[in-house]
Parts: sequence; structure tokens; C-alpha cells
Amino acid sequence: MIPFSNRPDSNNQDLDLLSLRLFVRLCEDRNLVKVAQKFDLMPSAISKRMARLEGQLGGPPLFKRLRHGLEPTSVGQAFLKHVHGVLESLDKATDEIRGFSTGHYGQIRMLAPESTIATFLPEDLRDFLKQPAHSNLALHLHADGGDDTVQQLNEEIYNIGIMWNVQDTSSLTCLPYRSDLLCVVVPQSHALAKRHAVAIMELQEFDIVATHSIARADARVRRMKPKGGLPALRIRLVMPSIMNVLESIRAGVGVGFAPQDAQHKLPNTEGLVFVPLQDEWARRHFVVCYRDNERTPVAAKKLAHFLSKMGQA
Repeated sequence: MIPFSNRPDSNNQDLDLLSLRLFVRLCEDRNLVKVAQKFDLMPSAISKRMARLEGQLGGPPLFKRLRHGLEPTSVGQAFLKHVHGVLESLDKATDEIRGFSTGHYGQIRMLAPESTIATFLPEDLRDFLKQPAHSNLALHLHADGGDDTVQQLNEEIYNIGIMWNVQDTSSLTCLPYRSDLLCVVVPQSHALAKRHAVAIMELQEFDIVATHSIARADARVRRMKPKGGLPALRIRLVMPSIMNVLESIRAGVGVGFAPQDAQHKLPNTEGLVFVPLQDEWARRHFVVCYRDNERTPVAAKKLAHFLSKMGQA
């Protein structure tokens, strides 16, 4: 066995990646000239790198010279196993980091109204996440599309948000998404059950069951209405989810609100009637928004544009 260098290299610098890749190729091809051609290097330059590598390792030679090439020694073969692992991990890490800049890796923090989560949003997110290019993305979805959504996006607590388009979103990039129609939900035996539509003004005499978001929306709509706003609704019970609201309506607590699509998307809507609200604002138009700066993940921006495209299809 003849080492590339008969004198250990006293240089204790870190091992360089090119030398490691040359070492792996020499072990595979076992021909110095052939490897030199592949890397566009002089054979003498590769020999010097291998000599330096042997010196840095401070061990026995990595190769033995044969008549027609090279062969890794037992030390070289042992070292090869470790180098394979190092290069594989490094390549994987490099691909992952590059993926952050292309939107293929990363985590997206998202806000959305509970009504969209209960109806059309899950299918749109499924279609986005199932794409092979997004297989390494993680999406954290929080149910909240209230008045503080804009603030939370501006403060970069969340990367992307869906909200009703009545808010001031001038500080954000916003794209049109989907629309829904808000309905009054009543039991089949209720006086309003046979109506084709109903106005919000007609609900003053009824006890209302609402989600937190609907309760906030009620206050917002009344602020938007000129000359005194809408009469206050008798919201008697505020529940955490649309499902809870529907169960409360079925139990006879009062009437409530839900998007029209919930009638077909949610389970256990039997015995309930969804009567559309005829007020203009009841047709709610949603936008998907993000803060357009370098700190917003590329994946979040891609998701926003994807959702907009799905909503406008």
C-alpha cells in the first residue's frame, strides 16, 4: 500500500467538500485519470487533495495502487461509509434550504373564518397540499377571521389570512377568493321555515344563537349601516363553532346563522331549514391576504394565489 503522501499533513483545517466528493468518486471509479476528466481537474491536483485528506485524517492510507488503477484500503472503505452519510445529509439539507426559497418546504401559519373552514376551504387546501411540489409543506390553520386579522397579518403573527372584504386591507396584498350566502337556520317547525328568504329586520323578536364570529359580524354590520344602524339582535347564546350552533337550534334554544353551503357540507343538519337572508351584505365576499415582503414565506404567497385561482374558477 502506497499512500498519496508519505508524510502526514500537519494542516488541521476542516475537510473540504470537493475532496470528499473526489474521494467517493475514486472509490467508485478506481481510476485517477477518469475521475480527473469528470471533474475537469489535473490528476496531480486530485493526488494532492488525497494526500492532504490522508494527512488531515492522520491514519493509514486510503487507497492502494494497483497496476491498472486504485483500490480503497480497509480504512478507505470504512471512511467511505461515513462520507456517504455526510454528503447525503448535506445534499438533503441543501435541497431543503433551497426549497424554502421556491416554496417547496416550510410552514404556513394561516387564519380563516370558521364558516369557510366548515364549508369550502378544506377541499381547496387539500388540492394545494396534495401537489407533489408541496409534499414537504406544513400548514397550521387557526379559526378566526375577525376584526384583528389585518393586525395579526401586519404583525406577522400569521402569514396568510382569509377575511370578509369589508375590512381595511390597504396595508396588505389581497386577492379575491370565494363568496357565501348567510342563512337563518331554524327548526322545521319554526314560523320562518317555509319562507324563501328573510330580512335581518324580521329577526328582532327571536332569540339568537351565534358563533363568536357572527356576533362580531353583527356589530360590524350595524356600524356599517347609516343613520343609526340595524336594531340589535337578541343574541342569547354564543357558541364556539357552527356545529354547536346547529345543535343548540335543534335543542330549541333559538334560531341562528350559518352559510348556505353548510347545509350540505356539515353532518347532522336533518330537521333544520336554511333560509337565505335577503339583505345585500348577507352575500359575503372573502379575500385572501398576506403581507408582501421578504419575510413572508414563498409558500404562503403561492397558497394565496392558488386559493384565489380556485375561488375564481
